Amino acid sequence: MSDGSPFKAFRAGFGVPWLGARWIVAHQEAWPLVAAPAALHAVLGAAVLWLCFVVVPAWFRSALPAPEGASYLLWLIPYLLLIAAVLVAGLVVVYVVGGLLLLPFVDLLSRQVERVEVGGAPDDDGWLDVARDLAQSVAHSLMAAGLWLVGNLLLMLLYAVPVLGELLHMAGGAMLSALLIARELIDAPLSRRRLGFWAKLAVLRRHLWYWWGAGAVTGLLLFVPFLNLVVLPAAVAGATLVHLRHESGQAKG
Repeated sequence: MSDGSPFKAFRAGFGVPWLGARWIVAHQEAWPLVAAPAALHAVLGAAVLWLCFVVVPAWFRSALPAPEGASYLLWLIPYLLLIAAVLVAGLVVVYVVGGLLLLPFVDLLSRQVERVEVGGAPDDDGWLDVARDLAQSVAHSLMAAGLWLVGNLLLMLLYAVPVLGELLHMAGGAMLSALLIARELIDAPLSRRRLGFWAKLAVLRRHLWYWWGAGAVTGLLLFVPFLNLVVLPAAVAGATLVHLRHESGQAKG
């Protein structure tokens, strides 16, 4: 996976979500682990839209009826700002809550990939192991979020570069985000191997450009409506398959 130029490795990483998607399509037993979190995300999204465009407008109009004439514009501005604020807050809640709800499903999906491909996961002794791995995944995801925040604060120093500062900051932020998304993709199999946070980053470093490509394409696909409901499970399945291949190659070596 790491042979060739960095650009070829980066481009090869684009195939990770598609690899996982093909595996899921070929294994019907995995479909519920994709459909369930997608349905939960859809319900959360629908609830936010209903709150923003039905509940909030009705409450605002009852509390402050719309006036007529020139004062209508003064009424409309806070009305629209309130809807926008509730929408943004709702999307943040969906992202956070939806992400937490997704964790057990993607962990079980990753375990299922290992069971089918190699006959079992390193620790597959029951729900206690699942809960322990999930706790570690949550802790490491929080550490990754802190690393992302610190990294972006440091990247703000690039604004001191004349002319190109803003462009360099955006590029650096995108690369950091892609790398940490890739970390999330292989978190499940690495947690089952009891690797610590920095050890997981060391695994990424062995095939850095490849995983950078995987994280970049997954991050972009997360912005595509409806596709974003299934892309993360597909990418996790694909990342698990790739990690098993890397692991097998190292064992043979």
